[in-house]
Amino acid sequence: KPLKGRFVHLTDLHPDPFYHTGGAESKACHFKKKRKRHRAENGSARKAGYWGLPVSECDSPLTLVNATFDWLGEHFRDEVDFVVWTGDNARHGEETDTKSRRLADIDTRLPRTLPEILDLNRYVADRIRQTFGKDVPVVASIGNNDIYPHNVLAPGPNKITNEYLDVWSHFIPEHFQHTFARGGYYSVEAVKGDLLLVSLNTLYFYDRNAIVDGSRNIDPGTEQLLWLEQQLTLARAQGMQVWLTGHVPATKDNWYPGCYEQYAELVLGWQDTIVGQLFGHMNVDFVSFISDADTPSLSSSSPPTSRNSLVPPAAEEDDEGAIRPLANDLAILNGLEKLYSSLPPEHKLHERDYVPVHVNPSVIPTYLPSIRVWEYNTT
Repeated sequence: KPLKGRFVHLTDLHPDPFYHTGGAESKACHFKKKRKRHRAENGSARKAGYWGLPVSECDSPLTLVNATFDWLGEHFRDEVDFVVWTGDNARHGEETDTKSRRLADIDTRLPRTLPEILDLNRYVADRIRQTFGKDVPVVASIGNNDIYPHNVLAPGPNKITNEYLDVWSHFIPEHFQHTFARGGYYSVEAVKGDLLLVSLNTLYFYDRNAIVDGSRNIDPGTEQLLWLEQQLTLARAQGMQVWLTGHVPATKDNWYPGCYEQYAELVLGWQDTIVGQLFGHMNVDFVSFISDADTPSLSSSSPPTSRNSLVPPAAEEDDEGAIRPLANDLAILNGLEKLYSSLPPEHKLHERDYVPVHVNPSVIPTYLPSIRVWEYNTT
């Protein structure tokens, strides 16, 4: 069928089947407070709304998730060429308890389970197919809250990768099923012979996944980077363009240094082939940059002293922190201003030395529930 020159990016829906309208914020919006009066620190009552509770520990009510897909179906059912879906399709995972310093669920009365996580992913996958049709290519990636326990994913094949191979069986091409079972990543041709979508398993790069080696030796992260280079080589040879997608953004403060530096070399060296990079996880809307200064082998000067020199400071936290940025809203804006002002002036800027990293806002109402509809040139 004719190309529309449009695609949708969905990320961080975080549906919560236990969300209860009128529930107390302190109860993760699951239950009402027993006391007659409950007021937040700012003096106003904080109760779960019908569409969610912004800037809180609460996840998304199903009313919000369903309304999102209903709106997309009404306006874009036959108007997009493919869908990018970058993970976190379950309730938030375990946090460190401030008293015991041990991991505990946000709501200990309703602990997360792997079957629940998988059921929520099936639910969202089914809604995507119902909304956009069964023939629209979908590139899906695993989020750090799509696994149990969250953040920790062992080398595959394992139960998680095998389960998602089943949940996403409609999206993963048959010739990549073995690759996905082993590493949790795959690619799909969105436009035959012209455009390739790559799903990265960023959990093998994520510095909170303590079970991997950080791409220092032959580990899942290193193997994935080798696979990615093969995908880029094949795409370039066939004259195809590539979108890279994943959950945790490619930033120094999110990824292991070894993974980040090797990835940075790839994206800087393949700018003729890579159209862009799309991530989620942070629940905020911003663009950061990878520069040649991030890769010792490409840099002509010493690398920045700060690990986060091209990332807004308030956007560095894991999404368990970003879900309730009570004091971070202005900090993010100030951080972005500082970020962009640190870039060289136009007459000194070499575009080949920088690549943008697009981080999409979330459906979960950390701020305003959001999706992004991209437009692109089909010629």
